[in-house]
Amino acid sequence: MPAADPRIIDVAFLDMHHGWPNLGHEALVDVVQSAVCDLRDPLARAGLNLRVLSYDVRRGHVLPEGAGGRHAIYVGTGGPGHLDPRCNDGREGSQGIVEDPAWEAPLFALFDSVRADAGASLFAVCHAFGVMCRWLGVADAVLRDDDPAIDTFAAFTMKEAVYKAWSALGGPVVGPLDVRLIGAGTAFVAAMPSWPDVQVVSVSAAGYWLALAAVPRTLPTR
Repeated sequence: MPAADPRIIDVAFLDMHHGWPNLGHEALVDVVQSAVCDLRDPLARAGLNLRVLSYDVRRGHVLPEGAGGRHAIYVGTGGPGHLDPRCNDGREGSQGIVEDPAWEAPLFALFDSVRADAGASLFAVCHAFGVMCRWLGVADAVLRDDDPAIDTFAAFTMKEAVYKAWSALGGPVVGPLDVRLIGAGTAFVAAMPSWPDVQVVSVSAAGYWLALAAVPRTLPTR
């Protein structure tokens, strides 16, 4: 770990990927890098720079210190498995993840410190956001109710495509159990509650799933 430097703003990345290969961590680092480029002139005038320090939370049980010290900006990443680490036993809903939940209590204490510090900020996406919802007690993690013949990873990928395409149209918020995949092979229908079905196509290559959701150019009427 590099030494703290008063001229450097250290952004703490809470890596929730449990060692799984991913593009999400790099993408978030790129977002921070782009923000630094946009702020290059004011940072230079203040004699400041910025760097990202990444902490392997779930697999390595490594967490940054709480707010009020070295870090004021925290970014939580996505990751595989159930949002409750006690449910990650390698079976259904865990995506093959087996983990020790000992990291959860220290992470929740970190969240508490951020909430108590008006000068600190926490940005959470995907898995980290779900864990944060559990910490706040505002939502529960539930398994999606899909056709059992559909590969779990394929279902996840297709539903993500549907959600993103649907939200881009300004469609209403749907819950995790509100969309059901129906079909076989590579062509599916995502049944939407009280709205026209969405056509979805998925393909698998080199161990990865790719999904394409076909939605109308404008939001359909009821």
